[in-house]
Amino acid sequence: MSFWMTESPRVQVHVVNRSLDPVASAKIFFHGIWYEGDESFSSDDVRAVAFDVWLGDLAPCTEWVMDSAEFKYFPATHGAAQDPDDVQVFPWTDVGKPPGASETWREVPEHDATFGMTGMGFSDRNGIKWTRASRQLTQGDHLKSLAGMIGDIGTPQARPAVGCGDESTS
Repeated sequence: MSFWMTESPRVQVHVVNRSLDPVASAKIFFHGIWYEGDESFSSDDVRAVAFDVWLGDLAPCTEWVMDSAEFKYFPATHGAAQDPDDVQVFPWTDVGKPPGASETWREVPEHDATFGMTGMGFSDRNGIKWTRASRQLTQGDHLKSLAGMIGDIGTPQARPAVGCGDESTS
């Protein structure tokens, strides 16, 4: 299992299972930050969005791609400071309203947003939990939900993983 981001022309998040075995309970954590105000700059106009994405079970030899053109966020506090203990995490949903919300999702401004990867977690075919972060793979579930506004990624696109199961590739 691995993950990365590309930028050409939009940011895309890739998650790939190159194993011949399925993985269970896959989740990925990344974040975005941008400014939505005018030239007078106010910290109230800085948006920090947590994308805690539950992917569920991933088939063998499959790559999932999430495109930033589909990323949305829910302005729960309109830029005010949030207590990390109050952050709600949702898996991806149809863009609309999260449970109990009185406002709709907003679009992430592609040209001003900066994204960063945090890590991913999954369970192997034997039910052992793993965490991949900072280029390291460790046994156990070491990821915590991110603080920030609620993010939505749309529906990831699944496609066959390149070179999976082909012993001629290294």
